[in-house]
Amino acid sequence: VQAPHAIMRGTEGDTRLTAPMRFSGPTAVINDRIGTRDFFFNRGHFTLNTHIDASLNSPEEIITTSDGQLSLRNLNVHYRPAGLLFPFRSIALSKRDKDIRFKLQSGVLSTGFIFGLEGTLDKLLPLLLDRPADSIRTEVVLNAPRLDWTNFLAIFGEDGYLDNAEVGEGANDLPQ
Repeated sequence: VQAPHAIMRGTEGDTRLTAPMRFSGPTAVINDRIGTRDFFFNRGHFTLNTHIDASLNSPEEIITTSDGQLSLRNLNVHYRPAGLLFPFRSIALSKRDKDIRFKLQSGVLSTGFIFGLEGTLDKLLPLLLDRPADSIRTEVVLNAPRLDWTNFLAIFGEDGYLDNAEVGEGANDLPQ
């Protein structure tokens, strides 16, 4: 954690932080801080650059009022309810006011296929604070060097990426 210009103001029952901050480390650290039941990060590294001006007693306020960029590299995301493991080269998320954008680049599938997703979210709280009952609206664009029926089935079909997330040999050695 780096916060060279942090200002903390305390009153009875509340502590407010105003600071540009930089957090970095292994992605597994995110599991402890967010505390989700369904998604777990392992392998890889993250960097979060943000500016906080909020109460430290309110994770909701920190998330909704802070802007920043989150970058995760060479990681796996485990989705426990379905028993899925998603290997990713990168995940990037940027937030400025209510403009929330993301970009994902998959690892190499067993078929050699690779794809990316880009899009927007209308809110982060349901994802970051494990609120599955809250709805999220998103727009997503799928990018791929090629996409034919075989590749589509490699992602969405039985025994596909979203069925068992098999990874090709080079997925762990992708460049940063």
